[in-house]
Amino acid sequence: MPPRPSRFALYNWFPEDGADLVHPDDLAAFAAMGPPATVFGVGADAAGWVLLDAGQASFRVRADLLRPLPAPRYWVGDTVRFIKSGVPQRGIVARVGWHFKEAAPMYYVSQDGKRLKKTYHEQDLSPINAESP
Repeated sequence: MPPRPSRFALYNWFPEDGADLVHPDDLAAFAAMGPPATVFGVGADAAGWVLLDAGQASFRVRADLLRPLPAPRYWVGDTVRFIKSGVPQRGIVARVGWHFKEAAPMYYVSQDGKRLKKTYHEQDLSPINAESP
């Protein structure tokens, strides 16, 4: 797993904003991501492009639409504990989204390679060491 990014942002791009804001080689995959509520790790600028890291994929974009965010407590790949049906469970953060109304991160967790339907807030999760049972 790559190191945790040090900067985070939203990139609320819609096709009507212009295809020139997303690198041509990344445009189809970026457009297929769906609603613009993903928290991205922000990488270095290179040749006029900023690298956005979504954990499972990365994209090159122009900086025009970047909206900086505070660092989320958990990041993609972190092992966490949560309660499901009253029972403590263990899972892996699969995606970090943004809840616009609450202005807070929300977490999508996977178990056994399958993403759970429920989203979790920071207070719903606790960190655990990946080697713990």
